[in-house]
Amino acid sequence: DSRSLEALVLDAVSAVLGVPVDRILSPSRSAPIVRARQACMVLLREAGMSLPAVGKALGRHHSTVIHGLARAAASPILEACRVAFRVRLAAQARRR
Repeated sequence: DSRSLEALVLDAVSAVLGVPVDRILSPSRSAPIVRARQACMVLLREAGMSLPAVGKALGRHHSTVIHGLARAAASPILEACRVAFRVRLAAQARRR
């Protein structure tokens, strides 16, 4: 379900970037937290979530998600976050 998908993405990004999940979900606009949040936006969107659903998951408006996706597209950290997410997704699939 999408709740566990959100948790997997948040955990993966948090582990790779060292930003706690509660900070990713906070209103903070400091650069490291924003980068982590934008990485989450990309992963959630790639997993098939709609823009409004991604925004809701991260406590943001869908227009903020559109901006975040554009900013994160060139991020060098994105691939490491993708790998961490895939590892967590595969582990969850094995547990089922």
